[in-house]
Amino acid sequence: DANFIMFYSYDKKLAEKNESQGILIRDCSNFSGIGKGWYRIAVKQREQNERLIAAVKKALEEDI
Repeated sequence: DANFIMFYSYDKKLAEKNESQGILIRDCSNFSGIGKGWYRIAVKQREQNERLIAAVKKALEEDI
């Protein structure tokens, strides 16, 4: 069991984009054996998770 989700995104600047919105996403590129593009997010309460989802969607849509 864990209170976080690890995922991959083609957007290598996802953490930076979300930090400017006050959302912290852990860039896991410095983890042993993991390359750029891997991130970790904490599972929080519903309202916080909805805010995170909206911010990530916005960041990903910026490059489309």
